[in-house]
Amino acid sequence: MSAQSPVQRDKYLYLLSEISDIVSSSLGDRDILEGVLWELGIALEAEACWILNYNPATKHLMLIAQKGLPESLINELNSLQLGKDVIGRIALERKPVFSNDMTKDSNYQWDDAVKAGFHSLLAAPVISGGKMLGLVGAMSTKFGLFNMNDLKLISVVCACISDVCDRTNP
Repeated sequence: MSAQSPVQRDKYLYLLSEISDIVSSSLGDRDILEGVLWELGIALEAEACWILNYNPATKHLMLIAQKGLPESLINELNSLQLGKDVIGRIALERKPVFSNDMTKDSNYQWDDAVKAGFHSLLAAPVISGGKMLGLVGAMSTKFGLFNMNDLKLISVVCACISDVCDRTNP
């Protein structure tokens, strides 16, 4: 288990404080989710972040908010089948994951993201009451960016936004 430095701990506490303020604000749901992604991207030093909603009736994930994704990945994330492709499999497994080199990690290889210049991936499911609501993800063009502390952080962020995702689910 990796220890957090005081600077990293302060950065994470600041992020959680900001996200708490955003989620409890009177903003609309979409503005809340975009604000959360903005703060998450800064804290993780990730160039791209996204939130997908899960529709249990169709078993599809749909992109509802994003920051920094190229058009090709926006199109790909607009409608994913649960269990299909890397992001669909991560959602199906319902576990937070990270990969620091998607070109060599056979479990989390995402060719289209690599073609777009991304190397590190971090993702976690949004779950409430045992029900899968969606998935939050982040990517970076840097190799080796994410660690176990980031995995814990994104899981806490998912818990913070579960009510918003539940309201925006079809």
